[in-house]
Order: sequence, then structure tokens, then C-alpha cells
Amino acid sequence: MKMHCDSSMQAGALGVKIICKGRLGGAEMSRMETQKLGSIPLQSLRANVDYGYAQAFTTYGAIGVRVWLYKGDYRDLKAEELTTQAVTESSGEGRQRRGGMPGDAS
Repeated sequence: MKMHCDSSMQAGALGVKIICKGRLGGAEMSRMETQKLGSIPLQSLRANVDYGYAQAFTTYGAIGVRVWLYKGDYRDLKAEELTTQAVTESSGEGRQRRGGMPGDAS
């Protein structure tokens, strides 16, 4: 986790927080490991923070990984970057649609 925090900071992130929970290393008791580097302003609306979550289902049980990545403020982005970011978010690239309401025709 420390290596991934360092590599993301070298790639230009201003802050990284990684949390791993579960039966780490196949231990009997589950535990939580946390790694933080830089700053992650979670209370500010102008902060450009990406969040990701993944689960790994092992033979011992599930392990969850959560990642927060702070890339800077939205006010620091140029107008071009904001429009391209809005277009990619609205197009739904990389998203999968999960079940909808009954009678949904999509």
C-alpha cells in the first residue's frame, strides 16, 4: 500500500488514502490497515476527489479496498479540462448499469 501511495503522489496526486479491511493475510481476526499520504479535503465541494471501492473474494473471506485520490481543486482546472471531464462523466464511460425499476425499457 505504501508503494502505491508513493507512486500516485509521483504521478501528480496531492493526496491519497487507502483502506484495506478484512481477513488480511488469512488471519483469524479481521483487521483494517490504513495508509495516508498528503491531504484529502473530504468536506470541501470544490475539491476534485476520486473515490474507488473494490472487493476481493478469497478462500478466507472478502477483503475490501477503498481509495480516495485528491487531484486538486476544481477552480484550478482550466475550462477545457472541465468540459472534457463533464463529457466523459455524462457519457458513462466505464460504468455498468445495474438493475432498474420493473418495466424499465433499457
